[in-house]
Amino acid sequence: MSDPLQIPRTLPDDFVPTPHSGLTDQQAASRKPNETKADPGKSVWQIIAGNLLTPVNLLNIALAVCLILVGSYRNMLFMGVVVSNTVIGTVQELRARRTIRRLKLLSAPQARVLRGGEERVCAPEKLVQGDLVLLHAGDQVLADAIVSRGGGAADESLLTGESDPVAKRPGDWLMSGAYITEGQFTAQLVHVGDDSYAARLTRAARKIKRPKSALMTDLNKLIRLVSCILLPLGALLFLKQHFLMELPLTSAVPSTVA
Repeated sequence: MSDPLQIPRTLPDDFVPTPHSGLTDQQAASRKPNETKADPGKSVWQIIAGNLLTPVNLLNIALAVCLILVGSYRNMLFMGVVVSNTVIGTVQELRARRTIRRLKLLSAPQARVLRGGEERVCAPEKLVQGDLVLLHAGDQVLADAIVSRGGGAADESLLTGESDPVAKRPGDWLMSGAYITEGQFTAQLVHVGDDSYAARLTRAARKIKRPKSALMTDLNKLIRLVSCILLPLGALLFLKQHFLMELPLTSAVPSTVA
């Protein structure tokens, strides 16, 4: 699918209906399991480095080093703003990382599946593509499935925001993450593991992105422009004060930094 968050509407080309008795153990062993790979995301050190090693911070740190070298410590108060801004940004991103790692759409502890004509109970990750799962009111759909038999309704509010239950009948999709509110179904799993809609939705939600408003974009452009102008002007000012006006470093450097 071109859009990773697009709800499937058609069956894949290689779809083959599973017999009413379900898969055999041999068939299940060769099918793709309903397992998802954990996305580690940014590490703590990557978050710290991303907030600390910005062009503006590096410029201010370089200026602070110049002041330290000439012993002008009282002119380094601007570093308080730099440190505060870095700490606030880092803490906010770490909190977002912790919250996102707790995000989980699938919470069912077990599933009922037909294997070799027998109903079995197994863990969600033991399900495979093509399995026939049995769903009753209160059950959660653990992978994208097509209704084979039965009917009722499903609550898809976790996925679509739609609060009203959606009627389902044979041939309709049951999306992973939805809850059965009424009726009972036998459904064949089509998209499992990382290919399921719930897994793709969770991965998209777990990506930490900084907001890019028009105001912030223009402000960042202005900061980069001002920084590019200040660097050569600062160098020229230092050369003028130290070499032409013959001011000592203890005066030329603080004046240039200011």
